[in-house]
Amino acid sequence: MSISELGKSTLISPEDRVLPTLEHDGKRRWIFPHISVGYYFHLRRILGFSLIAFFVTLPWLRINGKPYFLIDVITREVTILGYTFLPTDTLLLAFFMMSVFVSVFLMTALFGRVWCGWGCPQTVYM
Repeated sequence: MSISELGKSTLISPEDRVLPTLEHDGKRRWIFPHISVGYYFHLRRILGFSLIAFFVTLPWLRINGKPYFLIDVITREVTILGYTFLPTDTLLLAFFMMSVFVSVFLMTALFGRVWCGWGCPQTVYM
């Protein structure tokens, strides 16, 4: 038995396609998706446009004359929801940021699919 015969006898040929985008001869198989329009499509589109409007207007929204969120590196100030934090408030700001990170991880673990499909800025702008 030659090496080429040995290799052919031990290989298992797949019954169906291994990849949806690959033909049996190795050529590419093109997939043409279509949009399924329905209730949730329109609801998601309305939510996406309103989130884009919110993200665009957010830098101009102010509370008590201060922006909602601003990191000013030159003056070493951080403004969150109208409250300004100075470098002496580092511990308080660190606890706040850690609570934000933990809540983001928790919400992603619980509602990750909803966030990625409906509310993520990358998905909304795409």
